Amino acid sequence: MNWFTLTGTLVFEFKKLSGDKSRMKEKVFYMAEQKREYFRVEFPRSYHPSLELDMDSYEIQDVSEFGVKFKVVGDNPFMTDELVVANIIFPDEEKFELSGQIVRIDGDYVSMELASPLPLHKIRAVHLYLIRNHMV
Repeated sequence: MNWFTLTGTLVFEFKKLSGDKSRMKEKVFYMAEQKREYFRVEFPRSYHPSLELDMDSYEIQDVSEFGVKFKVVGDNPFMTDELVVANIIFPDEEKFELSGQIVRIDGDYVSMELASPLPLHKIRAVHLYLIRNHMV
């Protein structure tokens, strides 16, 4: 098997990727060039977790161990520095409780810094799933 490591922590099996190899290299290179402290996984429209807070649900755009960015449709009820307790529900129905602070509001997008990390094994598993099934 051909294994490739990004950012020293993520491992991908190159052999199972399909599609145009030049396009594939561009996407893998883009992922390797992140300059963030924690690796961030961006979600396509067809596969994204949701953030559930009280009776509302928000589409998550990207996630890292210590951060979540989600989209708010309509009136934005959030304020910078607000403390939030919510659940993140992945498409495979796995659910995690999280808490954190709103650190940025940019139009319809809200970024939250988490007080404690999401499980790295879950972030890795979701990222590997996306590479195998959504990178073409």
